[in-house]
Amino acid sequence: MAKKKNTKVRFLGGYAARKDLLGILSYPVGYDGSDVEHTRFFMVTPEKWLHRPIESDIVSAVFENGSQGKCWWLLDKRGLVYSIRPTGITQQQIDDAGTGPGKYGYLTSIKIINDVLYACGYSRQVYMYTATGWKHIDQNILLPEDAIGYSLNDIAGHGDVLCAVGNEGEITIRTNETWALLNSPTSEHLYALCTDASGNFYAAGANGTVVKGNAGGFEVLCSGDIKDALWDIEYFQNEIVVSATAGLFVLQDGKLIPFNKPIAPSHTGNKLTVVEDTLISIGSHQIFSLEQAVWKEVICPDNV
Repeated sequence: MAKKKNTKVRFLGGYAARKDLLGILSYPVGYDGSDVEHTRFFMVTPEKWLHRPIESDIVSAVFENGSQGKCWWLLDKRGLVYSIRPTGITQQQIDDAGTGPGKYGYLTSIKIINDVLYACGYSRQVYMYTATGWKHIDQNILLPEDAIGYSLNDIAGHGDVLCAVGNEGEITIRTNETWALLNSPTSEHLYALCTDASGNFYAAGANGTVVKGNAGGFEVLCSGDIKDALWDIEYFQNEIVVSATAGLFVLQDGKLIPFNKPIAPSHTGNKLTVVEDTLISIGSHQIFSLEQAVWKEVICPDNV
């Protein structure tokens, strides 16, 4: 009998476009231990999982439903941006991103903020997508291409204010089209960023660290409660929810406690995405959605 082909994947992240449409980034476990750059991108509806193989390391994804129609935007670590529309897939390179002479390093995150696409990454790169392509908006924070150890790991916005966070606790805010590096209350790496309805920014990172603030400054809400890194953060139903290797946690009274509304299924946490009243936890091997106080597993057919 022929050996069954290993189709299993590890989940890397994703984005909820609607309650009935989820984009999932994954990597085939058969490539573990290799240097193959590959992503299996799933478009998930209640009826089926459609997938598209992409020969790149995709690090972030968002969905646009605007004047130009519906589109998935996928960001590769080297600055290659894929757009997937009903008419097909196209790609474009952000010129200064990636590795090699004249390049500033890898990119880490792509977001839609006020209907505009932004991307950020190493050396404090920040780009905005315009009618003529991707352009730098990092003029007073961008570091030389040989800078080591500096990375903006996520970006978010509220109104006309942008915020980006990164390694060694770096926090930078853009107001009136000018960036300012703030005095950070932490030196822990910050990996993920979200906002609340009042315009406050929340960032999560290493050593169980969560900080909160705005252009006026930031404060530490918790650090060291758990020793895990916090890989993602979302503002969900008026509470801060974070994802760690040990699972999901919620911030209450300055402490991180296991998510209990209701108790989250045990799984290895990684990324979070929220759409309307639904929270989705994309773990490394399992995906769970919470809607109307009921957890349900979203099962990938490639992993069955």
